Amino acid sequence: MYYVNTKVQTDYAIIPALMSFPAGKSKRLFFSTGPWLGLKLNARTVGAAYNDYHSETSYQEKKTVVYDDLEKYIKNYDVGWIFGCELSIPVVKKYEADLALQYSLGFTNVFDNPESGNQQSQYDPVHIIRNRTISLVLGFRIPSTNLLKN
Repeated sequence: MYYVNTKVQTDYAIIPALMSFPAGKSKRLFFSTGPWLGLKLNARTVGAAYNDYHSETSYQEKKTVVYDDLEKYIKNYDVGWIFGCELSIPVVKKYEADLALQYSLGFTNVFDNPESGNQQSQYDPVHIIRNRTISLVLGFRIPSTNLLKN
């Protein structure tokens, strides 16, 4: 009998198409939203499995590192939507620092396992993997007019 402590890690390159809207009359606070396309970079299961064996005279615990490739079980692409809020802070002259908080949600179940022959419903929560991300974005804005003068 094993105690297993693992998680599925999937990495996607996200290509967003965001639209920003000012919050009321503010020229510093913006709300952004838009769709994104994700292209899979890799997928794997990582963690550890523990097995213990004991008898009247001994006890042994064995740890096995789990690092399994899941490429064939995870879809190659995903689509979703991003919601965000951005604050522009003046720094020096026309230069600004941007601070944003974004929430991204994938629309589809990226778990794709036709080979397993598993007869359970694809809507069973055990078989649903969706991409979700909360991001803190820091940026520095340089006015393009200063670049053209040089």
